[in-house]
Amino acid sequence: MFNLRRTLLAAVVAVGVVSGPVALSQARAGATPTLPASVVGAALPGETVAIVGSADVAQRPVELQVRVGKKWLKVATANTDGTGRFTFPVTVAADPTQYRVSAPDYTVTEHEYAPADSDPVTVTARAAAAVLSLGVAPIAQSQSGTKNLTPGTATFTPARPDAPVRVQRQTADGWVDVANGTQDKNGTFNFAVDAVGANGPYTFRAVSTPAHSDQIASAEATSANWKIAFGDDFDGDAADNSFSSIGPDGHTGKRTCSVVGDNQTGATGSAVTLQVGLDPAGVPADCDLPTGTVDAAISTRDTQTFTYGVFAARIKYEDAPGQHGAFWLLPADGSQPGDPATVGTEIDVNEYFGDLSGIPTMGNNVYWNNGETPGQDLVSDGQRFATSTTALGPGQTPSNGYHVYSVEWTPTEYIFRLDGVETFRTSKGVSQQPQYLLLSLLSSDWEHVNLDPTTLPSTMKVDWVRVWQQH
Repeated sequence: MFNLRRTLLAAVVAVGVVSGPVALSQARAGATPTLPASVVGAALPGETVAIVGSADVAQRPVELQVRVGKKWLKVATANTDGTGRFTFPVTVAADPTQYRVSAPDYTVTEHEYAPADSDPVTVTARAAAAVLSLGVAPIAQSQSGTKNLTPGTATFTPARPDAPVRVQRQTADGWVDVANGTQDKNGTFNFAVDAVGANGPYTFRAVSTPAHSDQIASAEATSANWKIAFGDDFDGDAADNSFSSIGPDGHTGKRTCSVVGDNQTGATGSAVTLQVGLDPAGVPADCDLPTGTVDAAISTRDTQTFTYGVFAARIKYEDAPGQHGAFWLLPADGSQPGDPATVGTEIDVNEYFGDLSGIPTMGNNVYWNNGETPGQDLVSDGQRFATSTTALGPGQTPSNGYHVYSVEWTPTEYIFRLDGVETFRTSKGVSQQPQYLLLSLLSSDWEHVNLDPTTLPSTMKVDWVRVWQQH
């Protein structure tokens, strides 16, 4: 007769994977397990995980048991596969639950296998969390064009992509849905809502119900509702006197072929217009290109400066390349070399470069000078990106409709947004100095080669500019 062979049976808890071993003792009599139990996984209550392991031999009967009080009760039975492995799916309960795998006596050919039990493993539900945050100002608009909305973000942990999300507002009759969507791959849902009523900010919560799991709800949240510190709606016959032309400026540096003109800014009664047009004086002497232009730029340099806040403008940009429209800020004392915290920074809230090779291209950037000579040793941080349907929605571009471009500037960082959706953030080059606002439509030499004179004059329209600050 062959000697009785002792075997170990490993079991673990995992989400779709095999992980950390759990030993089986020799038998129910209580031999000390060779290996301690281990549990891995990230499952919510109601979701399924797997208890997997190995009995060393193919087609061996095994039994999954659950602990109820002091007893072990059978849950399911199976046979190991051709490699001796087993898998038991388990629905995760709200409370921690202990399981073990039991294998009875088993004889195959001339080998005998003694009964064995795994070390108990505990299946514990992962704690779910939801965080709801609301913006501090109404800088968002919906893809259908609804204006003056406050952006918000709901974030769920662990992420369950495509799980439905509802943002709800508290009313006298209970919670009412005001925005609906799904979690993205990071567990995030971005939305925009009317956040403030006649009696103050509304109260919101976010809920999500992943498949086969319970509802996850965030804590209640409201908008901080910063107060408007500056606004120009450009609804008069001419641009409000808070903005004035910075011209004449040009024919030097990066713009030898263009100059800012005082007459390139106008008003429609509901918007201010900025234009790039052909220079009636012809091509400047120092310009190596075939076309000279007159550009537009206005600022609050002589009327208003700001330190920190949310800065936003609702803009319909030009469509042709060879020029760039921009909403930006510059230091009140001028751009000087040094620490950006003490000398300020160029903050490009948004620049739009037109339709380049079929791609509407824009960017968010900050620039500062760490050198000893102004204009040299320029340092920057930012990005250019193609405004795909992800940013604006199907069929929309910066030039075929109005959109809100903003930056939230704090003592520690900048957060850039488009229609309330974050596009970029950085803690580099943060100014702690007063800065003024600019709106411009300029053609620099580097892009002038893409300018088609037959498209001129080109026009950028600004519906409004607003600044909110913490009160």
